Amino acid sequence: MDIALTGNGDIQISAIGDVLLIGEEDEMDRQGLAYTLFVNSPDFIPYPDFGANLDALLGKTLNEETLDLGVELIMDAVPEVVDVHGVLHNEYNVIIFFINHPAFNRSISLIYSIRRGLLVGEEAENLLHEIFLED
Repeated sequence: MDIALTGNGDIQISAIGDVLLIGEEDEMDRQGLAYTLFVNSPDFIPYPDFGANLDALLGKTLNEETLDLGVELIMDAVPEVVDVHGVLHNEYNVIIFFINHPAFNRSISLIYSIRRGLLVGEEAENLLHEIFLED
């Protein structure tokens, strides 16, 4: 069991005011992966090496070199990841990473804005929906 988090990392509260818990392994692994990718080392003081340091992509030119750096940062931060590939989307200045992790039966998508950083929650979902409906 673990505490359920929103896409923004906030604790989820039920309609009656209780803290929501999750028990499914898939969801706990997804939350753990998202948190790891969201953190920049040494921001998590108990474990200064923890995190993906994706903020290294902020302000970079959106090109294959930046994409490769993002893939490398994700693979280094989460050694269990089997494969990461990404797609550049110039109109939105984002990289969409697709992460294959052995704990999941599907690919996890992650959207990173080179202007604003890692997009999470509703903002990320809406942008992914807009991009894929457009194409």
